[in-house]
Amino acid sequence: EAGGQASDVGRLVPSSGGALEVRNVQRYGDYVLHTCIVDPGADKLKVGDSVVCEVDCTHRSQITANHTTTHVLNWALREVLGDGADQRGSLNTAERLRFDFNADKVTAQQLKQIECKVQDFLADDLPVSSGVVDLKVAKSINGLRSFAGDTYPDPVRVLVVGKNSLEEILKQPERPEWRAQSVEFCGGTHVSNASDAGVFAILEEVSVAKGIRRIVGATGEAARNALKLGEEFDERLARLEAAAKPSEKDVMTLGKEIDAAVISAVVKPLYQERIGKLRKTLKKAKKKKGGKVDPARLNALRAQIRESGASVPAPGFVILRPDSSDTEAIQQLLREEKFDVAVLALMESDDGKVSCSSSMPETCQANGFAADAWLREALARLGGRGG
Repeated sequence: EAGGQASDVGRLVPSSGGALEVRNVQRYGDYVLHTCIVDPGADKLKVGDSVVCEVDCTHRSQITANHTTTHVLNWALREVLGDGADQRGSLNTAERLRFDFNADKVTAQQLKQIECKVQDFLADDLPVSSGVVDLKVAKSINGLRSFAGDTYPDPVRVLVVGKNSLEEILKQPERPEWRAQSVEFCGGTHVSNASDAGVFAILEEVSVAKGIRRIVGATGEAARNALKLGEEFDERLARLEAAAKPSEKDVMTLGKEIDAAVISAVVKPLYQERIGKLRKTLKKAKKKKGGKVDPARLNALRAQIRESGASVPAPGFVILRPDSSDTEAIQQLLREEKFDVAVLALMESDDGKVSCSSSMPETCQANGFAADAWLREALARLGGRGG
C-alpha cells in the first residue's frame, strides 16, 4: 500500500506445497511485509524457500479503475471549484475511491457538475500515458496537480489522462491547453484508457475538518448499481407524487429506503426533499379530516392488545409497533380504556420522528410500576425523553 492505493492481494505458493493467502502488503523501511493466512501444507515454509507470487488481477483492476478516476476527479474539482481545491489525501480500494480536498463548501449544483465532468471524461475514451521525467521539467507542465507537502523523487513518474500524451506535452510543457486534462505525479497502477473505469458516481460528500471536504465515489459495477437504483427511486417517487391519495405507508417506506440506500449523492438530497413534500401533503390531509379516528381501527387495535395480552402471564406487558396512521387511534385507546396488561406503543411520525405512548394497569401500579417511568426509560434508549 502506498500513495493512497490499497495493496494487491493474492497467494504465495511454495514449491513444498500449500499456499499463503496474502491479505495485505506494507513497506517498512527497506522491507516489504506480506500479511498472510497460512493454508494447510504451507506450515513447513522456511527461510530460503522459493515461492510463486499469484496476484489477484480482478482485485487489482478494480483498484486501478478507482485510482485513475481519482485523478480525473482531482481535475474536475479544479475545473468546478478553482485552483484552491487542492488534494489533502486519498484512498483507492477495490470497492471505493476517497478523495479529500480544500474547500469550505460544495453546493448541490457544483457537486452535480463535478460528477458530470468525471462521467463525461470517462465516456470520451481518453488514453492514459505515463513516463519518468526530470523533476524540474515535470513541475513546469501547465496544469500539473501535485499533493502539497509531498516530497517527490528526481526523476519523477508523471501520469496523464487525456487526448494528448505525456510525450506531446513535454515538447511544450507551458501550453495552457494541458489544463484540459489530468496531469499528476503518481507511482501507482492505472488503466490504459479512462473508459476502462466504466461509469462513475459520487456516493458521499461531507466535511471532515475545517476547510477540508471529502468525496467518496465508485466506478464500474458499483457505480452502475448506484445510478440504476437512483433511477428506480425517481420513478417510484413520481408515481407517489402523481397519485390522488398517496399511501402514507408507501411514503414512509420509500423514505426509509432512500435514507439507507447507496445512490448518487447528487440526487439523494433531492429525493429526500421530495419525500418531505409528500409527508407535508399527508399531514395537511390529516388536518382537513379534523383528526377523526376510524372506529374500525380502534376495534382492531383493541382486539390486538387483548389478544397479545392473553398470551402472557400476569402482570404482563405488550409492545406495539403500529403504523404512523394509527398514532391518534392508539393514543385515544390508551387514554380512554383500561387493559389488564401494560401497553407500550412506538410509532414513527410522518416527519421521521418516533412518538411513544404507554398505559399501566392498576395491578402494576400497586406494585410500584408507573407508565410515565416506563415511557421515559424506553425513549432514553432512542435518545429522546418524555413523561
